[in-house]
Amino acid sequence: MADLVAAGLSTREAAAELHVSVKTVQYHLARIYAKFHVTSRSSLAAAYPGGREQVGVDGGVDGGKSGKQTPPQ
Repeated sequence: MADLVAAGLSTREAAAELHVSVKTVQYHLARIYAKFHVTSRSSLAAAYPGGREQVGVDGGVDGGKSGKQTPPQ
């Protein structure tokens, strides 16, 4: 969940990606913020080790890849 939010997804988008309710995401984010001693998504992205991942073309977190696969050589 922190990966998705730190990568830039909204609460609603993260909930859809994880197949949980928006309230569930909000609940867990409150605890994640407390654990990392942050108060915003941008602070979470900076503090969270997985926060440097990017949102892929399909909307999923893909570790900074463009969503395109290179053909084998």
